Amino acid sequence: MNMRCTQTRLLLLCCLFPSLLHGQSFFQYRYDIPGFAAETGAVAYLPAGQIAVGGHITDEQTGQEDAALLLLAGNGNLLWAKRFDAGQEPDRLIDLEATADGKILVGMGKYFISQGFSGIIQVDLNGVIEWSRHFVQVADVVQKVVPLKTGHLLLGSSNVPRRGMATKIDPTGQVLWSTLVPAPGNFDVHFQDAWEDADGAIYVVGAFGGKDGVLIKLSPSGGLLWARQLGTNEDEGLNRISALADGRLLLGGTTKGVDQYLKAWLLEVDLAGAIKWSRSYGGGSDDFVLRDMVVQGGSPVCCISGAGSTPNLGTGLARLNDSGDLLWIKNYDPGGQFARTPYLASAPGNGLVVASDLQSGAGRGFYVVRTNATGDAAPCCTPSQNLVVLNTPATSTVFVPSVSAGPGLVAGSWVASTITPERSNLCTPEMPEFTVSDSTVCPGGCLDLTITNPAPGVNYSWSFTPPGTWTPGNPSRVCFNSDSSKFTIILTANGCAYQQARDSVLSEKRENQFPNAFTPNNDDANDVFMPLLYCPVTDYHFTVYNRWGEIMFETFDPAQGWDGMFNGLEAVSDTYVYVLEFRSAAQGATALIQKKGSVVLLR
Repeated sequence: MNMRCTQTRLLLLCCLFPSLLHGQSFFQYRYDIPGFAAETGAVAYLPAGQIAVGGHITDEQTGQEDAALLLLAGNGNLLWAKRFDAGQEPDRLIDLEATADGKILVGMGKYFISQGFSGIIQVDLNGVIEWSRHFVQVADVVQKVVPLKTGHLLLGSSNVPRRGMATKIDPTGQVLWSTLVPAPGNFDVHFQDAWEDADGAIYVVGAFGGKDGVLIKLSPSGGLLWARQLGTNEDEGLNRISALADGRLLLGGTTKGVDQYLKAWLLEVDLAGAIKWSRSYGGGSDDFVLRDMVVQGGSPVCCISGAGSTPNLGTGLARLNDSGDLLWIKNYDPGGQFARTPYLASAPGNGLVVASDLQSGAGRGFYVVRTNATGDAAPCCTPSQNLVVLNTPATSTVFVPSVSAGPGLVAGSWVASTITPERSNLCTPEMPEFTVSDSTVCPGGCLDLTITNPAPGVNYSWSFTPPGTWTPGNPSRVCFNSDSSKFTIILTANGCAYQQARDSVLSEKRENQFPNAFTPNNDDANDVFMPLLYCPVTDYHFTVYNRWGEIMFETFDPAQGWDGMFNGLEAVSDTYVYVLEFRSAAQGATALIQKKGSVVLLR
């Protein structure tokens, strides 16, 4: 038999998936800071191709919280890591945005806690603080930094009861204007995201104390144009807004379903705040929240996270069409670990970067995954997840708040110091290999397949084109009934299209062979004359004639040949004529096939 071994190597991956050769380095890395527990707050893809990841780290001995910022190369290599501290106050990194000149704006917030100050820091690409500002009052909270055509918008809340706060700053951190918007019914209101239209008007979303969502429209100078209260019959809030085509806005947040479980919530509205559709995404026995959202290639991608006490989804990435239909959702929880608080950024080539914090027995570290457009970090795949999609009726109610001027900013006191994360690779692909018992197969014939490097815990699966049939009682033997000219065999590890070995086996359709001479001298070499047929045949009839037409040999058994004897005597050296008739599926027909020729008997 012709034994051949095939294996998927990096070269094959690059041929099958050219993005691996064009700067799109996909990865799944964990970054641990020894002695600290990490929690992710934001991720940004920078114009120069770096990835900024931030959050806060907690000293496992003292409990002190400080903001942390990691700058990664596009392939996940750590360039530097900094800690930002303002004395004894707890410091948390809430958001990251790139400036027009390629610097990093770091939003410092507090998740509504009553200690410390919120503000903004500008950092260069070496991690050096160029300037910092913070709001005057402890009660002023920053939760999002949004880039505008000129400057940036700081969103959050101010005072108690909290009013939604939108503050525009120039490139040096100076306040251009600041607006506070109260909620109906004296509820706390928090602004969490915004989008600027072509005319400079700003659409802001947020939440009314967990009771409803809010959508307001501000003029380019911060004046209120209108306000809408958006909600269902349950508690909800909005934290993301993105623009779709044709003057439509997509709003994202979280709602509580009638089953009292939290669900991710998406609404499409027009530029006047009228609702076009409203849908929720969740499961029947767990809480789900929407953490982040981008619109990429005309369709939204959302980070969805489980939030229950025993969640079945820690970090999930879901792509939808612009009508809210779920196209796919991937789960980024590695085995034995649980990823939380995911955030999302777009990367070139419809790629995505997901950052979360990863909980395991060894503690909690930053977890960063760079994926392709289908959510996979080739050569590793991520498992698919299911969500229940429901139409969720919602209402849009006009309200008219009494807006007021917001607070100003003063010089901040954050100090940067270097930290040293330890990186580990969580993409460890299983590249399968297998052998095939022969390089050719007849229609209806069988081959034996053997996995040469099986690994414990790996789920292997076979596929065949055209289809093959496994032999009962023999799990390694596959048979092919088609008369195709070629059969493709693929072995896949863990259902991942990037972890495959493949081989192509020819179906035997070449011409059968007929020796033109034989030497029946009992030396066990070429003693018998018979056709060499590669595939099974039926209605077999083989006849040999001498030059006068006398039958010298005849058989109906493909396994028998002429040994040069006739009527018990040795036939003389001469040229003889043969006629062969048979039927064979290998020839692609059931008609009778006839072959004629001559053979020389040599003594």
